[in-house]
Amino acid sequence: MHKSKEYQHCQGCPLQGNTKVGTDGDPDGPICFVGRNPGAVEKMRGLPFVGPAGIRLDKVIADLKLEREDVFITNMVKCWTPNDAEPPNEAVERCWGYLTFELHRAKGIVVALGRSCQKALTEREVPHFSMIHPSAAIRRGLYEAVLRRDTRLLKKELAVWRRRKSRAKGGKRSAKS
Repeated sequence: MHKSKEYQHCQGCPLQGNTKVGTDGDPDGPICFVGRNPGAVEKMRGLPFVGPAGIRLDKVIADLKLEREDVFITNMVKCWTPNDAEPPNEAVERCWGYLTFELHRAKGIVVALGRSCQKALTEREVPHFSMIHPSAAIRRGLYEAVLRRDTRLLKKELAVWRRRKSRAKGGKRSAKS
């Protein structure tokens, strides 16, 4: 886990002064989940995805036969925005260097959670797998089926990633891959 003090030197952002939230999990893990920005619960606890959306994300992770500690979790913008508002573009730009550093450390599949994150990663030509945000499935029950579909597709993508990684290491196929 990387505490928010890592970002304390951030300056010149319209969100400066708001609580910054670090990362969680293993950057060497098979998946790197990237959300938009922390919510109110994350602000209080100092960790990404620990509120209602995080509880739903934990179920996705379990469906992938992984533990939360096995994956890397971060946000595009490191600060909480009041009323869960869309972060200003300037905040995205100011935080992009931090996210770029985190993505270079991450070894697994980058998963964009939600439209804002998907858009930003696509615009910057960062290869990623797009997934509906868990909070959308919570807010609108009909999106739960979309989240389950995305999870099944990510599971298949993860199997391909594991086979490629195994071949790159020159290893034998195992039951896990």
